[in-house]
Amino acid sequence: MAPTAILPGHTYIHITSHMAPEDLSRQLSDSPVKLEYRGPVGELEGEHVFEVVGAADSDVWKRDSTNVIRNVREKDGVSGAAVLEAKQRAKRDEF
Repeated sequence: MAPTAILPGHTYIHITSHMAPEDLSRQLSDSPVKLEYRGPVGELEGEHVFEVVGAADSDVWKRDSTNVIRNVREKDGVSGAAVLEAKQRAKRDEF
């Protein structure tokens, strides 16, 4: 399975939950921002990546992202949620 693409300029939330992605998506459907499932975190079970759709244009996200994350964490079946930071991998020196 190919890794989940994390694109610059997009906002993602890393969610820890024992729920299946489809069930988790339904559980998050009443979020104040639109969240779309993007894939697992590597091969880890129970670790999911959701994109905050339109975060750059979302007044709710810009104004209240802390409360959005808190709202996600309070959902039944969710044991953790955090904004996923895109990081550039360091290149290795070649000998």
